[in-house]
Amino acid sequence: MIVMVHQVGETVNVDYFSVDGVSDHELHLDEVVKQREELQHLEVNLKARLIARSEVTGIHERFDSQIKEHITSNVKLQEQLHEREKTIMDLQRTLDDKDKELHAIRLDHEVAWAKEDLIREQQKKRNWQLFENVIILKLKGLNILKKSMNYKNMFKKRRGSSRNCRNRYPFSYSFVI
Repeated sequence: MIVMVHQVGETVNVDYFSVDGVSDHELHLDEVVKQREELQHLEVNLKARLIARSEVTGIHERFDSQIKEHITSNVKLQEQLHEREKTIMDLQRTLDDKDKELHAIRLDHEVAWAKEDLIREQQKKRNWQLFENVIILKLKGLNILKKSMNYKNMFKKRRGSSRNCRNRYPFSYSFVI
C-alpha cells in the first residue's frame, strides 16, 4: 500500500509495504545520505583544492616577483661588474703606461749616469795629463834651473878665471871688454 504524505509544499510517496523488511524509501534515504556525504566530501575536497590553488597561485606570484627582483638585481650586478672590469682594464693600461714611462726614465738616468761616468773618466785623464804636464814642466824648469845654475857656476868660474887672467894679462883683456 502506498500512502501519499504531504509536507509543507511537497508531496512525498511513502510505501508502507516493502520487500525484505526494508522499504524503498529507506533505501532511497540511505542513498541520498550517501550521496550527501559524498557531495559534502567532494565539496570539502573542492574547497581544499580551491584554497590550495589560491595559496599556490599566491606563492607562485611571490616567487615570480622574487625571480624578477633577482633578475633585476643580477642585471645591476652584471653592469657593476662590467664597469669594474672596465675600470680595472683602464687602470691596468694606465699602470702599463706608467711602467713604460718609468722604464724610459730609468734608461735616461742610466744613460745620463754613463755619460757622467765617461765625463768623470775623461776629466780624470785630463787631470792626470795636466798633472803630468805640470810635473814635466817643473822637471824641465828644474833642468833649466839646474842648467842655469850650472851656467852660472860655470860663468862664475870663468869670471873668476878671467879676473885672474886680467890680473895676469891686463893688456890683452882691455880690448875685449
